[in-house]
Amino acid sequence: MKHPAILLPAILAIAASLCSCAPMPRHVPYNEAAFAPYKGAGSGTVSGRAFTVLRDNTVKVAENCDIGLMPDTAYSEEIANRVFTRGKKLQPADPRFTKYVRYGTTDGDGNFVFNQVHPGDYYVFMDLPFHYTDHETDSDGNTTAYRIEDDQWIFAQITVKDGQTTKVNDWAQGK
Repeated sequence: MKHPAILLPAILAIAASLCSCAPMPRHVPYNEAAFAPYKGAGSGTVSGRAFTVLRDNTVKVAENCDIGLMPDTAYSEEIANRVFTRGKKLQPADPRFTKYVRYGTTDGDGNFVFNQVHPGDYYVFMDLPFHYTDHETDSDGNTTAYRIEDDQWIFAQITVKDGQTTKVNDWAQGK
């Protein structure tokens, strides 16, 4: 597992690459007090299987991919709405934010688990890379297949309760 302080900038850099324009200003300022309820360990568990449905209706499982868990605050909601959902490039996150974001890695079947999660509302998220094959036919009728690399933000809003396991079953798909 990568260190959160290293991984968050990488994930946000991927999001930034979705748009070649300059980073957009954030509308929601970082508020440390909003994250106070998420300090320390809890006894909740978050688990699930990460996947997305591609354009051709095939299911792409997130095999051995980085996955994140961040508290649902106004600050992180802006990330979900503008980066994950709309593919916008935002100015870098406040460095204090990284201490509240947890990371893990899915297994070969897309399964993941976060243990000792403090009770509260969260976003589970990942930028899932995939590829597909497309075809192009020239004027002579010759068809050429080519591989297209792409990625898909997937995320879910969940509520964690102490002593309980929250299963992530439904994923929203972003840009």
